[in-house]
Amino acid sequence: MGSRWCVLGGGMLGMTLALRLRQAGRDVTLIEAAPDLGGLAGAWEIGGVTWDKHYHVTLLSDARVRAVLTELDLDRHMVWNQTLTGFYTGAKHY
Repeated sequence: MGSRWCVLGGGMLGMTLALRLRQAGRDVTLIEAAPDLGGLAGAWEIGGVTWDKHYHVTLLSDARVRAVLTELDLDRHMVWNQTLTGFYTGAKHY
């Protein structure tokens, strides 16, 4: 009888681990406490407004994340925008 695997957490890492185990022919169960998968990459609604659970961004330099997105044919849903970083201090934006 083959071994069975359980992955706790349906965020990006948990889902990728479950995918790799399944690709290796393992029997995998993925358990997530939240009603939706995605972990901190997901969103929630507060007062009629949809908010990110956590600040997150995928950059063109994120080769491993982009490889998984390509493998799952999700990369075509990505919209790449130029981003800028700044800060506010002394009543001025920089």
